[in-house]
Amino acid sequence: MIEALVLAHLFYSQECCAEQHCHPVPCESVVDMAEGWKWQGHTFNKQQLRISQDGECHVCIAAAPICIYLPAKV
Repeated sequence: MIEALVLAHLFYSQECCAEQHCHPVPCESVVDMAEGWKWQGHTFNKQQLRISQDGECHVCIAAAPICIYLPAKV
C-alpha cells in the first residue's frame, strides 16, 4: 500500500497537491453529478478535474476541495 501512495504522488500536480493534500479514495465513493463530482460532502467542479494516471480515484482537499483525479472514460 505504501508503494501505491508513493507512486500516486508522482503524478499529483503541484497546484492540486503541494505534496500533502491528495490521497486515493474508492471510485465507488465518488458521485457523478451534472455540475461535477461529490465525495463525502465535498463538491468538485469540472475545472478541478484531472485525469488519474493510475486508473484510480484521488481527491485533493485542504480547507476546501482543490482537485479530483478520475480515470479517463473509455
